[in-house]
Amino acid sequence: MNMQYGLILGIDVIILVVLMAVFFRNKRTEPQSPPLDMQKIKSLEASLKKSMDESLSVSQELLNSFDEKITKLNALYASIESKEKTISRYVEKAEKVIASIETRLQQTDQSSVDPYKMAADLIKQGASPDAVKKRCGLSDNEIDLICRIYKK
Repeated sequence: MNMQYGLILGIDVIILVVLMAVFFRNKRTEPQSPPLDMQKIKSLEASLKKSMDESLSVSQELLNSFDEKITKLNALYASIESKEKTISRYVEKAEKVIASIETRLQQTDQSSVDPYKMAADLIKQGASPDAVKKRCGLSDNEIDLICRIYKK
């Protein structure tokens, strides 16, 4: 039995030595991280700073452009409002002119009505000869004739 323990112990020691040899061998062959290259780091830092500065510059240009566009849009809006007010005034004036023309047309239509027909209508409605004379501008003889024809 002692011999068995000695054999097992010997095999364990051999396995341990082999494992240690493999471990140390792998440790030496593992790639080492490259040493830090300060020059490369400073170059990357400078490049990053330059990119950030350019980005800020482009952003500022965009903001300035937007501000200009907003100013122009505000000016256009004010111009449109002004023109809208002017157009409203012109529409009001046009409506007044149209109303005036309509009134004149009605007056013209009334005055262009045949005075004899108007006199006949007034007499049929029972108007006095003096009232017909004033409204129609006819002579006494014309009104007398119309009265005889239409008063039955």
